[in-house]
Amino acid sequence: MQASSHRKKPKVGQQTLFGTVAFDPLKDCPVCKAKQFGRSVHRAHHERCINNRKTRGMSASTLLLRQEEKRLEMHFNAPLAEEEKCSGKHATPEAVQPLFTPREKLSTTTTMALTQISSTTTTTTTMGENDVTAADMCHTVTNIL
Repeated sequence: MQASSHRKKPKVGQQTLFGTVAFDPLKDCPVCKAKQFGRSVHRAHHERCINNRKTRGMSASTLLLRQEEKRLEMHFNAPLAEEEKCSGKHATPEAVQPLFTPREKLSTTTTMALTQISSTTTTTTTMGENDVTAADMCHTVTNIL
């Protein structure tokens, strides 16, 4: 009998994260509550009411977040300045030099090792300097792994 006591009323309405009852404009906003019963109240809607013209029912942190989103959207949608386009700022001769220096050819030991590995597989392929195909490289790497 005591478990179903009339003093322990369940909380009505949607619960928030912190255990309180969520905002309901028909109960919590004085203007919306008065309109429901046909009266008019000469004051502003509650800050969290969706009919409030300034906040539109959003909290202060949500408003700040929306402003930051708009600022970032404008920043990323803005066209690039002329000095930002195709900048050669980092293309110094020292940085470019390694890209154009001739590379050393593979040593014979590396070529011999690749030839020995490819000859031990079921498919016999000869690894020369000019006749290496993508399929041969794929088979060789697969066999090594």
